[in-house]
Amino acid sequence: MIFYKVLFALLASSVILAAPIPNEDPSFTLEKRAKPGAVDPPPPPLMPIINQFPVIIPAAPPPAPVPAPAPAPAPAPLPAVPAPLPGPPRPIPTRRHTT
Repeated sequence: MIFYKVLFALLASSVILAAPIPNEDPSFTLEKRAKPGAVDPPPPPLMPIINQFPVIIPAAPPPAPVPAPAPAPAPAPLPAVPAPLPGPPRPIPTRRHTT
């Protein structure tokens, strides 16, 4: 993470240092004054330029597909304790201790 922060700082400083220093000479700045009585020519009309580009109206989207039927409900959960086995009960195994 530190690497990326340092990399960003280097890139940002290089961009700042690479920016050209503006010339303060009035002939290079936007502070030039127009000649007295000079009138700027009007901008060209935009409609002839805009009308050269065709307007493409997209076709209507296809109808939405029919949704799939709902899945079958999940089966009932099995009981937590299984049912006893059929038949006689089995004996409980015991450990015999010999002395």
